Amino acid sequence: MTIVWVGREPERRRLRELLNTATLPPGAVRFVQLDGALGIGKSSLLAHVLPEIIARTFVVRGNRLFADSPLAAVRALLEELLGQPLEELLARATPAALARHGAEALGEQPTVIAVDDAPWLDEASQELLDELLLAPIASPLILLLVHRIEAEPHRLISAARRRGAFHDHMTLTGIPDRQIDQLVSDLRPQQRRAVVDVAQGNPLFARTALAGFRRHPSARRVDEVLRLEEGSHAAVLSAAIVDDVASLTTSGRAVIEAMAVLGRDDEAHTVGELAGVDEPTYRTAVQELTGVGLLSTGVREALHPVVRFSVYQGIEPARRVTAHRRAAELAQDELLTRAEHLAHAAAYLGEQETSVLIDAARLAVVSEPHTVLRWLSHVPAEYRSLASETLLARAEMLSGEHERATIRLQALLAVHETAEARILLANVLRIRGELHEARSVLARAVNDDDAVTPALLRELIDVIGLMDGSPPSDLVARLEATPGEENRITGIVYRVMDQLAAGDVRQARADFAEALTWLMAADTDQLRPLLRALVCAVWNAFMLEEYAVGEELATRGLSVARRFGQADVLANLGVGKAFSQVQLARIPDVDATALQAIQDAEHFASDEIEAMARAALLTSAQAQATIRPELLRQRYDELRRSAIPRFGWWRRAVLTALTRVSALLGEPDLRSELLGEPRDAMAPLRYADAALAAAVQGNVELAVQLLDEGEALAEQHGSRGQIGMIQIARAEMLTRQKQFVRARELLHQARAVFEERGMALQLGRVHGSLARLDAAESQEHDPLNVLTRREREIVEEIGAGFTSREIADHFTLSPRTVENHTANIMRKLQVSSRMGIVALLRRR
Repeated sequence: MTIVWVGREPERRRLRELLNTATLPPGAVRFVQLDGALGIGKSSLLAHVLPEIIARTFVVRGNRLFADSPLAAVRALLEELLGQPLEELLARATPAALARHGAEALGEQPTVIAVDDAPWLDEASQELLDELLLAPIASPLILLLVHRIEAEPHRLISAARRRGAFHDHMTLTGIPDRQIDQLVSDLRPQQRRAVVDVAQGNPLFARTALAGFRRHPSARRVDEVLRLEEGSHAAVLSAAIVDDVASLTTSGRAVIEAMAVLGRDDEAHTVGELAGVDEPTYRTAVQELTGVGLLSTGVREALHPVVRFSVYQGIEPARRVTAHRRAAELAQDELLTRAEHLAHAAAYLGEQETSVLIDAARLAVVSEPHTVLRWLSHVPAEYRSLASETLLARAEMLSGEHERATIRLQALLAVHETAEARILLANVLRIRGELHEARSVLARAVNDDDAVTPALLRELIDVIGLMDGSPPSDLVARLEATPGEENRITGIVYRVMDQLAAGDVRQARADFAEALTWLMAADTDQLRPLLRALVCAVWNAFMLEEYAVGEELATRGLSVARRFGQADVLANLGVGKAFSQVQLARIPDVDATALQAIQDAEHFASDEIEAMARAALLTSAQAQATIRPELLRQRYDELRRSAIPRFGWWRRAVLTALTRVSALLGEPDLRSELLGEPRDAMAPLRYADAALAAAVQGNVELAVQLLDEGEALAEQHGSRGQIGMIQIARAEMLTRQKQFVRARELLHQARAVFEERGMALQLGRVHGSLARLDAAESQEHDPLNVLTRREREIVEEIGAGFTSREIADHFTLSPRTVENHTANIMRKLQVSSRMGIVALLRRR
């Protein structure tokens, strides 16, 4: 039923040329699409060409029956590149992180990754290949995607285009009728003509009809051997496969059913064990299957998807359940593979098998929450447990099914009082925007001394801080007094946030240094329960002008949060990272980080965090304004349409970004709210932005007053970076007033601060301001400034050596008029001849 190699030599040569890595420079990526109709011969062509490729080659296959198992398709690729079992790899890193490690492991060896049945890749495998395509690599890489014409893998295609990969497209069409005729040459002439007419160039369909005529040698028409009334080619093929299987010997049927259940036809020992046959019987069965066309003779060609799916659907349900349970036993240490088999028999599992599913779900819940829902939702009621219900709730939260997660957790807490379930419920309520309910859920436990845990205290502190604008000092003190260094450090982090909110920046800087030492040295297990405090630490670092530290803390936090499924902190960490990256002038990274934060906010947070992400994008647009001026207006309008946050510091951050850009766009919108209390750690910058808006409005006196107040605050706080930003604003104002010497002094002072602190974005601002100052100063001292526009034009002509007559002809003037202009020019420039004009131009 699979394809016999026939009539494909031109396509074979073409594909071999496309997969030649020697034509690519190091680090380049080529993206090749090979598509065609069902059964046209794509997999067969692949099987014949790949052994001829000189480069290192990996084959990745999508799987219709196992399409949700995390990283199932790329297991072999990852395990070979990284040298460890998939279960160990996934326990320590997300698919995106594994992709980056894999990109490094590619080294300098040219590589081809062939993805067959690409539309059936599991979600995590798609994510990994996406990230692999976008990661920097040293070797030439070719990604080959094989798929049906009507089923393009859009996600991978988009990733390849974002990478800027070389793109080649090859469509496999039907083979000529004469080759179809050759394929069925052992049939009678009438039968051969019937096959050629029906196949229409499709070799798999021809091979199917051939098998049918061999079963019924007296038949003359194809509809006598195939159920053509089934409709589509896929339906006809599936029906023919069922007929083929029905005619097999007992051992032949057992072997192909085992292959269908396993999804692998190249592991003879495992297939034989599952089929319950010895090695000689297995070999005989394979010969039988190959003879009737259900198996290919190709070394690297898998069981055709249509064959596998049709055989699998034809297995009697009870035998299918038994086969999957036995396949799970044979998988041994492959936890995810065992779980996938057991999930097909979930309703019939025992306690020990259910525990395997739960262990696998813990591993998969972050990368594939939908898979966890499928795995655990059909577990027998008697084996449902606190662990399985908590995992289901987490998977529902990660899948966006927040109401179902809430109901499940409320029911769970009515029976089992656990801190994990209570915190998870509070997280879901926060995602739903129900902060008061989240606070209430946590407060009930915190008020019970027997039930309170450090984790509950941390969660409640964070919720109250988000609602009230500052963390409650009594709960912070209670947390700091709780045994465990991590609790003391967390208390310090929250206390520093309170100090920054009150403008006590110098004390905050001293206290944060102690907490920072511990946080930077903490490992994943230590950080995992402290992610909310880590979010707070990221913002502390930002407000204390420790931008590189803020980016590093956020990066670590994002990695831990994605790995352990703590999705509700993703957006906040991402926005903190984007704000830090802005000051480090990592503009492409800012945009990618902020856009991801917006996606995370839509699923797991609130529109308030989304507005903060858009504020980061707006600041990024300022840095790109010279090359993409339209972007500033676009992002300004997008932020104006967003909901302004209620949370105090976020609200002021969004408003000051809008104020600053409104002035740059010539539409100053000075918001008095920015100038009132509290005078927190970021108040000096807000005063500088308000001063810019006042200056554009023409109120220079107010602008100077605001800069003075902002600088005094920054000096009081010891915020050298903000002092530098105010110096830039003041220097730009002085430049417009032609006070060039003082403006230059301020810019040089600011530049020294930014160079010391690594504030690359502000360094760029200084350089831009210095360039504008130089231009203004040059213009101010230009002796030609005393001339009219026409006189300046005539001066340029004189400098070029033209006579008065030539100048007159050029400007359509009379020679006398030119002479009069020349006399006026010499008087204004205080020179006595045309040569004096030329000499002055040279000195200029």
